[in-house]
Order: sequence, then structure tokens, then C-alpha cells
Amino acid sequence: MLSVLGYDSMASFIEDSVPASIRIGDKAVSNETIVPFSDAEFSKRAKEVAGMNKVFKSYIGMGYHEAVVPGVILRNVCPLASAAHAHA
Repeated sequence: MLSVLGYDSMASFIEDSVPASIRIGDKAVSNETIVPFSDAEFSKRAKEVAGMNKVFKSYIGMGYHEAVVPGVILRNVCPLASAAHAHA
């Protein structure tokens, strides 16, 4: 696939597509530079990160004003909506 795009290696593709300011070196990420978490440390960190989530109001199912919804979407949404109303 790279040859179709005109590249002979992944390295040359990345060099052209990823800005140098955000690239990291090949040796920057390894088991020596980033020490693995134990199960307990990972669980603690996962809870910390999850605690950063913010709850926002969900607008799913609220409808859209003057929107054209393709039939392929309606076929998958309407059966679910009718099933939800049947159990309400």
C-alpha cells in the first residue's frame, strides 16, 4: 500500500505525514523508559483517569429539526425505538 502512495518504507511515510514536533524517537517507548504497572497500580490509575470524565446531558433520541435521515439509518433505529417504547 505504501508503494501506491509513493513511499518505499513506513519510516519515510511517517516522516512526511507526522509533524516532527509531535514525533518521538524509536527508543523513547520501551519497558525500560516506561515501567509497567502492577495490577493494583493499573487499577488505581484507571480509577483516577475514569474520575476525570465529565457527565454531560445526552441528546440521543431527542430528534433533529429539519434533518433528512437516510432509510438505512431508520431501519436500524426505529425497531430499537419501538422496542424501547413497548417496555416503558
